[in-house]
Amino acid sequence: MKNKDTPINETDVAGKIGGYFGVMGSDPRITQLLAKIFPEVKLASSGDPAGWHSAFLGVMAKYEGLAKELGLGVSQTQRDLETLRTSNRTDASFAGAAGRLGQQGLRHYAAIHAGSDERDSGASRGTVSSAAYARETPLTVAGAVGFAKELGISPAHAAFFEGGSSEMRNAIRDAIRSDKAISDDKIKDMRDVSMVIGAIRSGKIKEDDPKVPDSVKKVIKQMREEGVDPVKGDSKTVKKYLDDHPEKLNAVKREAASKEQATLGNASLDQSKTKGTSEADTAIAAAQKKQKNAGSKKPAAPTVSATL
Repeated sequence: MKNKDTPINETDVAGKIGGYFGVMGSDPRITQLLAKIFPEVKLASSGDPAGWHSAFLGVMAKYEGLAKELGLGVSQTQRDLETLRTSNRTDASFAGAAGRLGQQGLRHYAAIHAGSDERDSGASRGTVSSAAYARETPLTVAGAVGFAKELGISPAHAAFFEGGSSEMRNAIRDAIRSDKAISDDKIKDMRDVSMVIGAIRSGKIKEDDPKVPDSVKKVIKQMREEGVDPVKGDSKTVKKYLDDHPEKLNAVKREAASKEQATLGNASLDQSKTKGTSEADTAIAAAQKKQKNAGSKKPAAPTVSATL
């Protein structure tokens, strides 16, 4: 039973287990798992009952084998954890798994891999510290706050850095600390756009600064045209727009690529025309010279033979 001292009950945990495996919490198989899991979750969260969700994944991982025996199979969560363990951190699959797991899942992953974390390196595999893992994985809520503080940015803007990649964190640092431009190739999705907007909203980078990539400037322009001011508007509204419109960046980049291709095509055409004109002028000049030389030649005097 739920009470004011222990904000955790079996129904909540059963629902959590059901969601973990994609079945109803009332499923008889979940009831069997609940008998094992609930006491451990309750014990693990005894110091902070309200935070029992954070303890859940650690306990649940211990009973994956039992779940399989009950016919529940491998959960999406477990597949995502395996993806984080084995995938290259630059792969889309890694980002997708990290996004589905959220903060709790990433914390669980970091905890079970504390001290060592396998990472591909050609045909060999090595280990990196959990600190290295934290540097390379997308920023969690706490990580985003830490990143903001590191750059002297108010935590009020931290939400714009959530999910930020290691590459973009370095790019933002370099832009703020070393006045280095952020190249367009660094902007791969709207989370990267969000990080630049966060730096602009904080006042660390100006909107019209040459350091800001053209793709981000164009997304900002489109947002304003649609009634959302990414720099001065409500932060929740801006974040919702960025989350709900992942296609905007791709559209901007496609348009830029088309214009660049058209420009290159026109330049090539102009070059061909110039070359053709030059060749024609050369031919005309050669003909005129030939004609002039022919006109300047005097006819040879007739040969007179003296007859004796």
